[in-house]
Amino acid sequence: MLKLYGHYGSQPFRSVAWLLKMKKEPFEFITINPIKGDNRTTDYRAKFPLGLIPAIEDDPGDGKTLAMSEASAIMVYLCEKHKWNEW
Repeated sequence: MLKLYGHYGSQPFRSVAWLLKMKKEPFEFITINPIKGDNRTTDYRAKFPLGLIPAIEDDPGDGKTLAMSEASAIMVYLCEKHKWNEW
């Protein structure tokens, strides 16, 4: 299942979350609070070196895990993966 990391206070996070909700695509929401420094931990930075939110972890279909951050790139990836051409 897609994992979406972020915080509801982040407008870019909300854009990705709304896209997933509108398309009824299931995802696991993992809260990352940048005010508390959650995005600067060693574990988070190991997955997402820039420490940005939102970020996702997904299986693109090849058995590997894709880790990606930056809302626009995430939305382009999701639309291409699921063929959501109207977006």
